[in-house]
Amino acid sequence: MADLEGFLPSDSEAADDLHSLAAAVKERLLSFAAGPAGDSGRPVVCVTSGGTTVPLEKQCVRFIDNFSTGTRGAKSAERFLEKGYAVVFLTRKGSVQPFTDALSNESSFAVLKEALKLSPTNGLELQETKAGAGLKEAVRKIHEACESRLLLTVQYTTVFEYMLLLRAIAQELRRWRARAMVYLTAAVSDFYLPWDRMAEHKLQSSAGALELSLEHVPKMLGVLRTEWAPDAFVVSFKLETDEGLLEQKARGALESYGMHAVVANLLPTRKTHVRVYWPGGSQDIRLEPAAADIEQQIVAFLVEMHAKHRLP
Repeated sequence: MADLEGFLPSDSEAADDLHSLAAAVKERLLSFAAGPAGDSGRPVVCVTSGGTTVPLEKQCVRFIDNFSTGTRGAKSAERFLEKGYAVVFLTRKGSVQPFTDALSNESSFAVLKEALKLSPTNGLELQETKAGAGLKEAVRKIHEACESRLLLTVQYTTVFEYMLLLRAIAQELRRWRARAMVYLTAAVSDFYLPWDRMAEHKLQSSAGALELSLEHVPKMLGVLRTEWAPDAFVVSFKLETDEGLLEQKARGALESYGMHAVVANLLPTRKTHVRVYWPGGSQDIRLEPAAADIEQQIVAFLVEMHAKHRLP
C-alpha cells in the first residue's frame, strides 16, 4: 500500500485529530526554520526515535509495542547538535530524551538520591558527587540546546501518529534541500490492526481467546526518499537477531527504497558494533575506547557522507 491516507483511521473524527496534530507540527517547523535552524549553510536532521504502538481498541487500553528505549536516537540527537546541526527530534512519548540518559528508569532513583538533598529551608541542594556533577552537566546541556533554538522535539505514540508526523516533517525539510538529513532510528511496527476492525471499547478477557489478523504497515521509505523529501540524505536502520539476514536486509533497503545509507546491527551487539552500507560499499564501526558511545562514531561517519551529498 503506497497510499498513506488509506492506512490512516477511516473514522472522520480520529482522522481529523491526526491531521490537526500534523498541521500544528508544521506551524512549529515554520517557526523553527525562521530561527537559527534556518541559517544559510546550516544542516538539519530529523532524528526519529523510540518504538511505535499498535492500538487494539479505538479507546485504547491494550496495544502491541515495539522494543525500543529510544537511547540510540537520543544520543544521536546530542551528537548532531555537537556537529552544528539543527535537530528535529521525532520521539516516542516516555522514551529516552537527549541529555537525560543518567535519568533512565533503571538509574533515576539512585541518581536523584545521590545528586540532590533537601536543604534546611526545604529547597534542593546539589551534592558534590559524581551523580551531582552529571546532573548539573545534563541540565546545562538541556538549557544550552533550548536557548540555541536548534532542537525541536515532536512526540508521537501510535504508528498512525508516527507516519503522519514523519510525512509532515519530511515535507517541511524540503526548504533545506540537500542540507537536510533524515535519520530513522525509530522501531516502526511492521503490522497493524486497521481502524475499522478495532473494537470501540476495551477487549474483555471474559470473551475467551483473542485472535488477531494484522495487516502490513505500508513501507513508506521509498515515498519519503522520492516524494516527501527528495533532496534529503536519508539513512535507515536495520536491527536483526539473525546475523545471516542482516546484510541481505540492509542491501535490500538500499536497492528497494533508494536509501543513501543503512546502519545495520544485531540486537546483542547494537551498543558496540554496527555496519554502515551504502550503494558503493560498507564500513564496520566498532566502539572505540576513547568514544563515549558508538553514536558518536556513527554520526561522525554519516556527517562526512552528508557533506559529500551536499556538494553541488
